Amino acid sequence: MGIPSLTSRMSLSFNVNAAFTPTPSNLGQTVNESSPLMTMSISTAAANAAVGGGDEFASNIITVTASSSATLDLTSVQNILQTAGVTLARAKEIAFALLSSSNTTPAYDSVNGTLAASVTLGNNGSNDFISQSGSGWLGSASSTFVIPNGAVMGFMTPSAAGVVVDSTHKIEKITNNDGALTAACQYFLGGGST
Repeated sequence: MGIPSLTSRMSLSFNVNAAFTPTPSNLGQTVNESSPLMTMSISTAAANAAVGGGDEFASNIITVTASSSATLDLTSVQNILQTAGVTLARAKEIAFALLSSSNTTPAYDSVNGTLAASVTLGNNGSNDFISQSGSGWLGSASSTFVIPNGAVMGFMTPSAAGVVVDSTHKIEKITNNDGALTAACQYFLGGGST
């Protein structure tokens, strides 16, 4: 059973202000401002297998020692209400951040962040959490995505099915590419328990 009442919103926004001064300069400056926004919400107002439906959200930090790896099993996560052993059946919002101790990065965390160079997601070797029938996310078991220090990568899908999680598509491997420093990777998962 999922969270009885949940609303989650994932957004990707850009605020752009570009200016160009033509020659001769007395023609005046050309300015273009734009704020494109991509937003997707899931909530318990719709069924899990419907567009916009979802009853689970999880966010935790996985610590990975230097030159080693850890795995995240999407059939056994702890949700934001601290319920352990929650099984996701579908993921619709996914984000990973390599937390940094440098306050000049988007994923700054003065408590948990480190200066680990990067982490690689994917390529577990078995039961990899990958795209099924073109649903999105990593394309094959050998696919990977590298996240440098302080960076965030996110994925959201409007598909009613989301990215299906099952017994053979459930493991996200996180490899610390730094040979000396521990990495702290925070994940965010929104989706449905059914």
